[in-house]
Amino acid sequence: MGKSRYIVQPVPSYAGSLRTQKRNVPLRIVLSVIFNNIYGYIGLSFAGIGLIFAALFTPVIDFVSPFHFGSDALTVQGAITEAERTNVSLNEENVIKYRYTFEYMGRSYTGISYSTDNNYRNGQRVNVEFEPDNPQISRIEGMSVKPAGLWMLFIYIFPGVGFLFLFFAFKKGLSKIGTIRYGIITRGKFINKESTGGSINGQTIYDLFFTFTDMSGNVHTATGSTHKIEAVMDEPEERIIYDPSNPSGAVVVDAMPVSVRKFLESVPG
Repeated sequence: MGKSRYIVQPVPSYAGSLRTQKRNVPLRIVLSVIFNNIYGYIGLSFAGIGLIFAALFTPVIDFVSPFHFGSDALTVQGAITEAERTNVSLNEENVIKYRYTFEYMGRSYTGISYSTDNNYRNGQRVNVEFEPDNPQISRIEGMSVKPAGLWMLFIYIFPGVGFLFLFFAFKKGLSKIGTIRYGIITRGKFINKESTGGSINGQTIYDLFFTFTDMSGNVHTATGSTHKIEAVMDEPEERIIYDPSNPSGAVVVDAMPVSVRKFLESVPG
């Protein structure tokens, strides 16, 4: 009979622990375990695209007006010095960028305000609101300091969803990394499968359940998620790796990314 290509880990022998010696897991394997799954795909997609949108649109959000220009603000006469159309539209109306000047206590100040009202012209007198303890914080009365209001903060929903999925990817991934680092390889029998409701390239993702017996004779269930169920269920018994200190976190080897499967095939026993 030929030698098995699967390496079975020895029963741990050192005192005070159920674990074998710590196995060095390369960074590429760690990253693959964490991100090469449905949570990682969705998390990276939403976080990446969301951060791009956040970087593009955060500079146009008015974080100043909602927290200034209250009852303590002063109002003086100023003058428009320049009116310029921007590339921003609100309710299908172009936002106009107005530059202006005003004087307070013998000093001249400049500022920029935004509005969809395009009735102001160069040299036109306007009321300017400002903070008396910091006249640099100012705006033309009725206008905003930036083109868009705080309602634009909805763009942070996308990176927020992405980071939420990445949190679950890290949470699930770190447990699997611990199993790979300290685990024993054994065999398990398929008992059931359940659809996760997700899909990759039109193929449904399933949770596959396998039963296995640990070195103490206790029976546990290992779960693996994949859209390639034929590749995982191609043998009467599939390889399972489990941490003796946490058998409930067992991993179905063939349901892991290719790089992880190859790494576990080369692990010395």
